[in-house]
Amino acid sequence: MSKQLGAIMRDTVTGFEGVVVNITTWLNGCVRYGLKPRELRDGVPIATQHFDVEQLEPVRGKRPSVGKVGKIKPAKLGSKMRDTITGYEGTVVATLVYINGTRTAALQAGELKDGKPHDNQWFDVERLEPVAPAPVRKTRPSGGPQSDAAERSGPSR
Repeated sequence: MSKQLGAIMRDTVTGFEGVVVNITTWLNGCVRYGLKPRELRDGVPIATQHFDVEQLEPVRGKRPSVGKVGKIKPAKLGSKMRDTITGYEGTVVATLVYINGTRTAALQAGELKDGKPHDNQWFDVERLEPVAPAPVRKTRPSGGPQSDAAERSGPSR
């Protein structure tokens, strides 16, 4: 069953098409595939939709390149990345690591929609490929000891 991950499938009832990004097996024997469309709508990825496996059919086409878990370096903040499934591109503005080791990154698109920035979109790091490296930035330390801490004996009133 896991060999279907990354395959392109179509729902025979609605015609909805996408890449198999997850497989759910229920206690009652129902198996559902999550399909992620490869296109964007209004500049953002379309939500994953879930279907019973019996109503899906394979679609011929090139499987997206998705990295292997544990072999991908974390996305570097400030780098420009592209989701290999939807083609969504943006700058990495946040990263998140779960207790089970899953790594995700939030991408912020560079363009505006209706005069406002798009909401951040979250992706598994293994689905991302670099578009441009992060710019080298000099950072100023924030927080930490104050430069005049030795001169103070306590709070002033």
